Amino acid sequence: MTALSAVLISAIVLFGMILFIPFRVTAGGRFERGFSGSILVAWAWDFLRLEYGAGGGTSFFLGRKRLFLVVRNGGRKREKKPKKKTQAKKGKRGGGPDLIAALIFNSPGVLSAARRICRSISPEGMITVAVGLGDPADTGLLLGMLAAVISWLPLPVVVLPEFAEEKFALEGRFSLRIFLAGIILQAAAFAASRSGREIISALSRRKKKWNT
Repeated sequence: MTALSAVLISAIVLFGMILFIPFRVTAGGRFERGFSGSILVAWAWDFLRLEYGAGGGTSFFLGRKRLFLVVRNGGRKREKKPKKKTQAKKGKRGGGPDLIAALIFNSPGVLSAARRICRSISPEGMITVAVGLGDPADTGLLLGMLAAVISWLPLPVVVLPEFAEEKFALEGRFSLRIFLAGIILQAAAFAASRSGREIISALSRRKKKWNT
């Protein structure tokens, strides 16, 4: 066996392992103008782990051994470079209405595909969302839209409306078991369906009109 054959076989085996051995993602904390909490990404029964948390940085573990630690920037803010003004590209930005119409017309297929993909994620936990737009009427419309989205999410989500002020905050803890093979297969099946083809066609038309 040549060295090239050995490398190809090893790459194929590793790719198969990545597809069929689930990842575990666990996160907990609060997001409001910044994230405070912890995130763990583990693979191969926690043999490989990436940990981000309040301990001061991000650690990568191989088994029980920590390979490296990336320390955060101690709260110092980076200086923002002034952005160069660029002239807006002239031309038609069309295609947006076509895409929105395709999404609305094929919404049953999109939601069905999303549900099937979520089965390959196996989530556990709960998330609390505090949201407000500063106007009671606008906030009420947003709550109606969120209710439609939350109804098919596989994770319990509690929405706390803020009618008197603008606010967006997330808090909770959840755990995911992600099977990449299942996600890829379901996404490919949706792309090959009639709903998927119409949405992809609308996206391609929008891109062409944007580039002209």
